[in-house]
Amino acid sequence: MPRELLLKKIIKTNIKGFDEVLGGGLVRGSIYLIEGPPGSGKTILANQVLFNLANSEEHAAFITLLAESHGKMLDHIGEFNFFDEKIIGSCIFFYGAYQTLKEGKLTAFRNYLTKVIHDSKLKFMVIDGFRIANSFSSGEMEVATFIHELSALASTTECTILILNQPTYPKSSTSLEGLVDGIIELSNADVGLRAIREIQIYKMRGLKQKQGKHVFKIDENGLNFFPRTEARDPQKISVNSKSNKFKFGITNLDQMLDGGIIPKSITSIIGPPGSGKTIIGLNFLKEGLQSGETCLYFGFYEKPDQILSKASAIGLDLSSYVKSKKLIILWFPPTENLLDELSEILIKSITEHKAARVLVDGIDGMKMSSAFPDRLSFYMAALSLQLRDSGATTIVTEEASFNYETILKFGEHSALFENLISLRFEEVNYNLHRLISIMKARESEYDTSVREFTISADGVFVNPETFSLDKVSNYKIERSQKE
Repeated sequence: MPRELLLKKIIKTNIKGFDEVLGGGLVRGSIYLIEGPPGSGKTILANQVLFNLANSEEHAAFITLLAESHGKMLDHIGEFNFFDEKIIGSCIFFYGAYQTLKEGKLTAFRNYLTKVIHDSKLKFMVIDGFRIANSFSSGEMEVATFIHELSALASTTECTILILNQPTYPKSSTSLEGLVDGIIELSNADVGLRAIREIQIYKMRGLKQKQGKHVFKIDENGLNFFPRTEARDPQKISVNSKSNKFKFGITNLDQMLDGGIIPKSITSIIGPPGSGKTIIGLNFLKEGLQSGETCLYFGFYEKPDQILSKASAIGLDLSSYVKSKKLIILWFPPTENLLDELSEILIKSITEHKAARVLVDGIDGMKMSSAFPDRLSFYMAALSLQLRDSGATTIVTEEASFNYETILKFGEHSALFENLISLRFEEVNYNLHRLISIMKARESEYDTSVREFTISADGVFVNPETFSLDKVSNYKIERSQKE
């Protein structure tokens, strides 16, 4: 089939993330096999497709063999937002075909489906519980013949058919899988004490599906799919065309950075707890807000009211910007989040609000959401590309040990960031001093000196002079002698 004709036959299911995973949607007049164990979401997904697509011009039917009763199923799916009772009986029909299959085997079942498609003018059909059909066949060849004839029927009537099947384990290739146009597998993966729902597209005839496994969740809207961040196609969605450097609004820090950081770059501020990472990041946002830019705070450990209170304590009034929607604050407790959902929300929020500056506060909380730590390097590489493509200039804060030697290692993802700012503590005469240094600043003649900085009600102050243990010690001695 010519590519132009195929594209015209693609049907968008309008299910979040599903069409992207499929490679565009479903092809009209094709047969798709949806497999998965009990409770994996097959029935919900099939109903979601039907209720999204059925209308007065294109009818749909849900055919059950040996499965739960229609009444019980409708009670269950009636809880979802996609359910519309008004179109049942006029646009969507529910039929039971087990008795027909039992009495007349596959031949009678095929004739039954043909009649239903023509009589009800169906364009979409679901066959639920197909596994039982094997029990009424003489063998593999009869099942293959049935699927072949069903495929011809789907093609000539342009009726798209979804077959729901519970596979036997261990799995083996069958004629059913060889003859259908697409194979969609839903599964549940146990990761420690956590359970993750996954989808994998093994076959999509004519389309380029997203390879590998992707996660999904079931909520009041039905199934929501989140393609793996590293599998998504890059998109140029730049919302910022500023060419000047972005300043932090902290005088001597901006001077150390040769005037600021370059636009659309990512800066990692790494340091131990309490070193001032969030405070410096909030200064970066405030500088943008004062210039009329829209900014986004994306955090994990501190609630929005705590962030606003922390900012207020050092003279940064951010509440007014929240009210005017110039500052968007999003908070996700670091519990059982889905990693790809977080990155999707982050990028979507940047583009929707046209945020010029972004603070991802506590990126460790984002990494903790990964059920599969082995993919983190690929994920972070893909996320960094998406952040640059969004046009935003991003600050990420990252936790480090109190041991300075550990800070110097930075971590496996530091190469992905254009700029690295290191914060640490230095103990001198039983007092802790906050220190800041620029480890990397791309396209800048940055200052490599180590500076002391303080945080007070007046804000953040970076000492213009290089930090020296001798100077601190002499100052302590001088002050002691005066006392």
